[in-house]
Amino acid sequence: MKKSKELEDKNAKLIIINSELESFNNIVGHDLQEPLRKIQMFISRIESKEFLETSSETTVGYFSKIKLAAQRMQNLMTDLVNYTRTVKADRIFEQVDLNEIFGEITEELSLIIEEKQAKISIDQLPTILGTRFQIQQLFINLVSNALKYVKPDVRPVIDVRLVHFDNEIVNGKRIDALDYYKITVSDNGIGFEQKHADKIFLLFKRLETDESYKGTGLGLAICKKIVDNNNGLITAVGIPDKGSVFTVYLPKRMNLK
Repeated sequence: MKKSKELEDKNAKLIIINSELESFNNIVGHDLQEPLRKIQMFISRIESKEFLETSSETTVGYFSKIKLAAQRMQNLMTDLVNYTRTVKADRIFEQVDLNEIFGEITEELSLIIEEKQAKISIDQLPTILGTRFQIQQLFINLVSNALKYVKPDVRPVIDVRLVHFDNEIVNGKRIDALDYYKITVSDNGIGFEQKHADKIFLLFKRLETDESYKGTGLGLAICKKIVDNNNGLITAVGIPDKGSVFTVYLPKRMNLK
């Protein structure tokens, strides 16, 4: 009887939390987006060849900063909505063909891939058990980061590999090849100091980078949450000015924890 009451209380709290998250999503997704869209609309109307030619260098500089700040706010709100979706999302597991997922990702990112002349190599990948939308979001974030955090005048090279292994210890947990797939996403970007490897998956933890790299600090936190939701693990290895390798372990069976 006592346990039943405790379960009822927990369920009631979860309902309240989900309701609050839904309200938060509505505020960020609509109420805050609307005035921001108006700001961006007026920015685009003001910005013109005549404005740039007749305004002082200082005025143009301030205007450029306003434009960048509005874009960063837009990116942050989008990432916040995506993060809360991963927190409250129903975990409906299904067969997910990772080859289809990466086909969709390269299509969605085709413009930036072409613009940066990126070379992307992808192994033949397995079909896994997971939440399709979240798995797609996981890998599109990893590939997007590899395209974003690249050194100037360097052609991005991204490799997606299915790695064969026997067993490994990951974050203190024994990982066996009979139970998990191991997939790596490596790049030749700006990398990071390995001492920061754990911090990059924390919410709002953005490592110090050049201001030209525009990130919100949410992308990898979203990746970590998605991997947790799908009963997997994720690790990162970085070398400054050389690149990064993100390793994702995804379970082959639904009952793995």
